[in-house]
Formats: sequence, C-alpha cells, structure tokens
Amino acid sequence: MANYKTYRIFQFLIMTYLLTAFTWWTILLTQKTKENYELKTELLESSDPEQLAELTQEYRQSQKMIIGEGLVFAISIIICLILVYRAFLSEIRINRKLNNFLLSVTHELKTPIASLKLINRTIASKELERPKRQELLNTAHEESIRLDNLVNNILEAAQ
Repeated sequence: MANYKTYRIFQFLIMTYLLTAFTWWTILLTQKTKENYELKTELLESSDPEQLAELTQEYRQSQKMIIGEGLVFAISIIICLILVYRAFLSEIRINRKLNNFLLSVTHELKTPIASLKLINRTIASKELERPKRQELLNTAHEESIRLDNLVNNILEAAQ
C-alpha cells in the first residue's frame, strides 16, 4: 500500500509539473508572438497599411494556432495521465486478487499436508491396533486424493 501512495504522489507531481510547464510555455510563446507582432507593427505603421492588415491577420492566426495546439496538447496529457492511472489501478486490483488467491491456495494445501504429517507421525510413533491403523491409512489416502485434486484444480485454473 505504501508503493501505491508513493506512486500517487509521484503521478501528482509529474502531472503538476507537466501542466505548469505547459502553461508557462504557452504564456511565453504568446508573449513572444505578441512582442514580435508589436515590433513588426511599429515598423510597418508608417510605410504600408496593406502589410499591416496582413500582419494583423497573421498574428490572429498565430494566436488561434497557439490556443488550438495548446488545447490538443493539454487534452492529450490529461488523457494519457488518466489512462496510466487506470492501468495502475487495474494492476493493483489484479495483484490483490492474485494475493488473495495465493493465500487461499496456501491454506487449502497446508491443511491436507498437515493432516498427512500428523497421521504419519501417529502411525510411526505408536503401536496401534489394526482397525485403528487402517482407519488412519484410509484418512491419509483420502487426504492425498484431496491434495491431488487441489493441485489439479490449481493447474486447470492456471491454464
């Protein structure tokens, strides 16, 4: 869970940086375009009114282009960040399911193994009457079949 929080903080920092940098470059580009326009306007003001009108039209087109490309870029960044975030959440869900599955499988496998160990120790360490011994051997056989079924189910699920 700590990695999840670290990732979220990291993603937030990257998103903030990208949007701040994008905003800064947009402002800077807009200012430079405006300065360029004003300088050209000063040069052409007295000489040619036709070129001045053309320059004004170019300036407006440049402003539209900056805004249009900026919006496309900003939307692209936001969509990419959302997609990365959703993919990350999906991975977290899958990892949680896998972890729960492994915990369940481990528990299910340990139960028959523990039972078989206990039966083997009992048979090995005590003198038992034949019917009791046979009962324990039958239980051991049933537990081994159960264990075999569990392993087969796991292998089938893996396919």
